[in-house]
Amino acid sequence: MAQVLTLWHAWVMARRLGLAMPLFVALACAGSSDEEPVPSTEAMITDLCRKVASAKCDTVEDEQACAEELQEDQSRATQEGCRTQLDAYLSCAVSKPIGCTSYDGPSFPTVDESCGELRVAFGECWTKLSGMCAVGVGSGSPEVVTCTIKCPQLSSTCQGPDPNGPVDCACDMGPKAGTTFKATDCSLNLMWATGHTCQ
Repeated sequence: MAQVLTLWHAWVMARRLGLAMPLFVALACAGSSDEEPVPSTEAMITDLCRKVASAKCDTVEDEQACAEELQEDQSRATQEGCRTQLDAYLSCAVSKPIGCTSYDGPSFPTVDESCGELRVAFGECWTKLSGMCAVGVGSGSPEVVTCTIKCPQLSSTCQGPDPNGPVDCACDMGPKAGTTFKATDCSLNLMWATGHTCQ
């Protein structure tokens, strides 16, 4: 049976499945010299990962792995012109306590829910997909996994032997319906590839 998630929850689940996932964060504001300087993206990544690694959850997150994931987000933000959105999310995440969340298993560290809209804004910026998109992953047969993205303006379907990819995809609906493409996984890369290929 296919599991359907909002784009926001898909990122959280991707992290639990060992797939890369953005944790993003940091507001850059102009101000007077009397104000505290705005931390750099790199400093916020370091601070956030330190907090995540020290959270008192069932699952202990590795600080280095967290930093590597957020550095990937930083690269995506730079490539797609989304540094403002990433920094806004990081600023929020660093300023709030880290919580623990569980999906029918051991709890794991999560950024405060109040930063959710900023996380979605960053995701929408670099994937070019609306936060109203749903991601579905299911087994069509023991040998084939099907993953889909359904958005109000476009959709795609992919198939492959493993959700960790690679998978062969096609745009089902939208301006470029019928266009075929490949994705390296059924998570973040599929979101990015769909957003950049099907519209």
